[in-house]
Amino acid sequence: MNNTISATPLPIYQTIKDLEGFLGLSRSTIRRRVADGTLPTPFKIGHRTFWDRNEVLAALADVKAAR
Repeated sequence: MNNTISATPLPIYQTIKDLEGFLGLSRSTIRRRVADGTLPTPFKIGHRTFWDRNEVLAALADVKAAR
């Protein structure tokens, strides 16, 4: 019997709602951070807007390194 707990990986593409929960920021603050270059620019697939999770994590690492 396998007693390992498997965590569901986060999707690589995240919506603004996902980012709100992950970052603890409002939509308007996320958009401001994109405009000032702190967060990466999102991309569209069809009519939906997504951020690449790895790019967001890299941007957070850059902010942390700059402190």
